[in-house]
Amino acid sequence: MGRVALVTGASSGLGKGLARELAVKGYDLVLVGRRREALEELAGELKGKYNVDAWAIDQDLSDLGKVSELVGKVKNLGVKVNVLVNNAGMGIYGPLSELNETDIVRVVNLNYIAPILLIKGFLGDLAGERGCVVNVTSLAAHIPVPWFGIYTSTKAALANITDALRIELKPLGIRVIGVYPGYMRTNFHNNTIVSSTALRARGSPMGPVMGIL
Repeated sequence: MGRVALVTGASSGLGKGLARELAVKGYDLVLVGRRREALEELAGELKGKYNVDAWAIDQDLSDLGKVSELVGKVKNLGVKVNVLVNNAGMGIYGPLSELNETDIVRVVNLNYIAPILLIKGFLGDLAGERGCVVNVTSLAAHIPVPWFGIYTSTKAALANITDALRIELKPLGIRVIGVYPGYMRTNFHNNTIVSSTALRARGSPMGPVMGIL
């Protein structure tokens, strides 16, 4: 078995593209997302095209209990994670007064806390094995956007912990990289919680922010 990369949010968009690029480089893939059918389709594609191993695990990481469950499932596969790509994310858009508390917590969990817990969960695999963590944050981390502040603040927090862990984990031989995409044509807007007021304002200049990852 070769080196293994785990990619969250792998069922579509940027995560799917990153998984393909890693397969081209010869990595075996653990594909994580919420849509099992899409993950299995991608796993089949990667196996057939690139002669790599690929496993599909459907897991909703906005539920933090599922994070430790995922770590256990991967360990049960008998593989060591050499590269961890924290790509999964979701947005929430609208006036704070209209946002649901449960939805806010889900976004913070998925975008910020889950990546930290996954890094912690796979530290043993990553240490001393030329391990690498890739945290996909966003250019939006540096832009305070009204109605989109929950999302952008989670990305700012992820950027901060990425910089801190880059220094902290270096003695263990683990590289920590932050990726800051700008506007992308993905289906990210389909995974964004939108308030009623925000829906009415989609024709405004704020509309393009819905595609930021």
